[in-house]
Amino acid sequence: MTVYDRQSGIEALGPPPLWACALLGIVMIAVGIFALRDVAFATIISVKLIGLTAIAAGAFEIMHAFWTRGWGSIHWQMILGALYLAFGLVLLTQPAFTQVMEETVRSKNRWLLAALLAALLVGATWYCVSVWRAAPSMPLYGNIIVGVAAILVLVAGCGLITLIFYTHRKGYDESARSNRPPRE
Repeated sequence: MTVYDRQSGIEALGPPPLWACALLGIVMIAVGIFALRDVAFATIISVKLIGLTAIAAGAFEIMHAFWTRGWGSIHWQMILGALYLAFGLVLLTQPAFTQVMEETVRSKNRWLLAALLAALLVGATWYCVSVWRAAPSMPLYGNIIVGVAAILVLVAGCGLITLIFYTHRKGYDESARSNRPPRE
């Protein structure tokens, strides 16, 4: 006899037990304290985790392209998945990639990089507008929610950029220096 559950997979699971939430909280606090104690090691681990996440996202993007072949965007999804995979592999094999990118930005080729990023922005904007026009219209409350979210994101982004300039101008980004002679 077959029994069918009327709940979906997420609803059937229910909330996690309290002890699991408490244990996860304790582990996260311990990891945070460890990361604050050894920032260099935490940075390397973070780069490795971002690389693994990018590889997983690329693999899922490629699998999703084959699952949804009828949607007509298999080529874009394959390209995006390949870029995710390449980015993840570079981060795993070249953890100093962030330093290379920083040197590229600070070098004489910064105008080439700015032009490339501007071209990517124009292409992404064109694609988003074309998808937006092809999609069915949203109700008014949906447009209001999206508009408020966009304004909040812009305010947060502008605030963070302002904070970057403020801390740099005040000298908070400089390394700590001491006038004391080194110990012998």
